[in-house]
Amino acid sequence: MKRTLLLLLCCCFCLHIQAQNKVSFCDLHRSYDGKTRIIADSLLRYGHFAEAIVAFRTSNEIRYHRNNTYRIAIAFCMLGQSDSAKIYMLEAIYHGFFYEHGSFETDQLLQCLRDREGHEKLATLLELNKANRFKNVDTALKNKLLLARDNGQRHFRSGIMDSLQRANDTIGLRMVSDSINYIRAANAYFLDSVIKALGRWPGYDVVGIQGSRAAGLIVQHADHFVDFQKRSLILMNEALKKNNATPHNVAFLFDRVMVNTGGNQRFGTQFRGAEALNLIDIENVDIHRRSFGLESFESYRQRMMRRFNLN
Repeated sequence: MKRTLLLLLCCCFCLHIQAQNKVSFCDLHRSYDGKTRIIADSLLRYGHFAEAIVAFRTSNEIRYHRNNTYRIAIAFCMLGQSDSAKIYMLEAIYHGFFYEHGSFETDQLLQCLRDREGHEKLATLLELNKANRFKNVDTALKNKLLLARDNGQRHFRSGIMDSLQRANDTIGLRMVSDSINYIRAANAYFLDSVIKALGRWPGYDVVGIQGSRAAGLIVQHADHFVDFQKRSLILMNEALKKNNATPHNVAFLFDRVMVNTGGNQRFGTQFRGAEALNLIDIENVDIHRRSFGLESFESYRQRMMRRFNLN
């Protein structure tokens, strides 16, 4: 209900702007996003933490901002929910968040995380992000990975819209599917060449956290190359042991490989419609998810249902 009211408020604001100034759709989109973030910041500032979480999540659905995710972690800390705060802080870090001023050790708003065992890992990752901002990682390679990831995601999203419009057009649907598969195959070949050239997974030390996460998403979507996915999973696990890969990517790829080979999911990340595929150990799924920094299974399921309008 709160999320619906927030959306209505922002829509009214943006429609007013459009009517008064005749702005473009892109400008309207940016105004909607900006207004939502202003509302979210105000809610956080005045102690309405649960409402702030909803508002920041809404803003991220419009356009992702790692600072939004950092603020969600703060809100959960203020609510005394350190498990959720850690999950969102890790997500912000994996998207490249770092402190331009100050540090994790002096951030009073995240005291609940510093009171937890293992908080040193967060501090280390934050420092790594900051170092990567100024260190000579392979920026050209990182940007190529980001471009490949974004190209694949853009074709996937446009493919969904085309599929909705071509619901009764069998040939058209096949063309949409072939187009998506072509882009994903090209991305897989590119990533495979990167891995062969490096002789290992492209970790944080080579392409930064964002580049490494982009590589993880590319291989996750390379479903026509399961052997490549299996090899990459082994390399990612080796990198993860050295804190040089993203736990989220490992968990998602593990489940993807299991589903593609007829096995059972461990983390419950792969869905068809509203149902998780081949998820047997539902009682322990949240234990597995927490160990890899993932949100609860039910929270993730609800998010997937909202994303694909399955409510």
